[in-house]
Amino acid sequence: MKTLELRLTPRHKFQERDEKYVSLKTSIQDVGNEIQCKVFDVSPCGLGIFISVQNKSYMKNNRTLWITRLQEMSLQHPIHAEVVYIANEVEQRYGKKSRELKVGLKLSGIFPPRIYQDFLKTLGSV
Repeated sequence: MKTLELRLTPRHKFQERDEKYVSLKTSIQDVGNEIQCKVFDVSPCGLGIFISVQNKSYMKNNRTLWITRLQEMSLQHPIHAEVVYIANEVEQRYGKKSRELKVGLKLSGIFPPRIYQDFLKTLGSV
């Protein structure tokens, strides 16, 4: 059984070749420990990312994260994000041997409009 989509804003899906990434931290004060995750979709209010199976416990232990960059574009003010789901199915993407899980993040702020538009421009979103 599928649930109804609760998004109020449009979602932009990315293709594998788009190579879109987001950088996440567990704390604003954290100088290191930033992880980079591949983005499979984005909307003004949320992100869909892939994580490796090995990073599942990282996401479970850190239910709130800070988004610090989209691609190489740093955010002057990091955006707080909450993990709203971690898929139970392992995603074997595009014939690769790496096994990944889908994770949904809900944003408590919005991306700066120019950075968000630049992020969307550089991809072949559908």
